[in-house]
Amino acid sequence: MRLVGGELDEGLGRLPVPGGAPLRDGTAARTPWHNGFGPALRGAGYDAILVRGVAPKPVYLYVDAERAELRDASALWGLDTVATEEAIAQATAADVRVACIGPSGEKQSLISCIINEFLIYYAL
Repeated sequence: MRLVGGELDEGLGRLPVPGGAPLRDGTAARTPWHNGFGPALRGAGYDAILVRGVAPKPVYLYVDAERAELRDASALWGLDTVATEEAIAQATAADVRVACIGPSGEKQSLISCIINEFLIYYAL
């Protein structure tokens, strides 16, 4: 879906998530997302997000039309992806879009993936 004239339009929007595929020796790869995360990001005024480096403690990136900021995620560490999405929605807004990694991503498992909207997964 894509935000077109303020409306979600099925089939137009994709949010590519590039990275290094760990099971392919870090070969560059990307996976397209087909859901409301991309339109929400665009609706907040962002075309892309580039993340570099390593945080010294667990954090999450919160983005809205007014700001993009790293927030403490210590209380989320160890939660599964459903509990993480629910906790972030409770702490921010009910209509928030969340993409999270869960315990396997926290442990840097080579077969972990990003989960969005409780069940949509993306792996490189």
